[in-house]
Amino acid sequence: MALSGKERLRRWREKRKSDPVRDAEYIRKTKLWNDRRKTNAERSEDEKRKIRKQWRAAKARKKNREKIAAFCPETPPDSPVSPISTPPSDGRRPRQAVLRRNRKKEKNDLKRAQEEGIRLKKQVAKWKKRFQRLEAKTNKEKANNDSPNSKSKQDASCKSTEKIRRQLFQRNILQASLKEVYRNGNVREKRALRLICYTKIAKKYRGRYLMSSALGLTNLKTETTKNTKKNFNNLKRKVHDFFCRDDISSSTAGKKETKTRHKVKVQKRLMSYE
Repeated sequence: MALSGKERLRRWREKRKSDPVRDAEYIRKTKLWNDRRKTNAERSEDEKRKIRKQWRAAKARKKNREKIAAFCPETPPDSPVSPISTPPSDGRRPRQAVLRRNRKKEKNDLKRAQEEGIRLKKQVAKWKKRFQRLEAKTNKEKANNDSPNSKSKQDASCKSTEKIRRQLFQRNILQASLKEVYRNGNVREKRALRLICYTKIAKKYRGRYLMSSALGLTNLKTETTKNTKKNFNNLKRKVHDFFCRDDISSSTAGKKETKTRHKVKVQKRLMSYE
């Protein structure tokens, strides 16, 4: 038959007291443990505040239980303890539930803040793109209004004959002045006036020869750009590489079958007929 807890404790005490050395060691350790316990006067101020806080919390729980018992004085007897029993509640939510609720709330707040940030970024990008398009449109309209073609159309649509006559008079004065400067100028001044005919605007509207005749300029050289020379050199190199391919031509084997041009000696190649 199994012994109860009380019987086991009694036997343990009898066995301890039967050995004087063991009993004396037990008494010494018990006294040392009791000496370590502090009274409230021996504790520090921080320890006193902590203990008092625990006392107040325990007192509040006790008052809460007393209020519930006073509100429901006639309660049925306690049911027998079942294998699955819930601990008595003091009317407050457990700490873990509160932490779980706060953690979920913080997570939702963070998610909403991230979504709001993404929405604001999209809004900023949208208005920035609209501003860029409006600025580009304004600059384009301004450039079109300042172009010679648009100004000519505005002058042609003008109904005031006095305004047209005044503009033509000013242009004739400017043309005559430039002719006089070119006729009486030195080499540097004439070169500077010739550059007027080679501007991008003159090339775009094909008015180089018209401007040269208006200024009295002659013997204008044909303009050759770097891009034209570059394209020609690229085409020349591609043609040379094509005819030097082994499937298009074959190299001769003789030592004297060479050709020298511009001090560069190369081996002769024969076209293949296959």
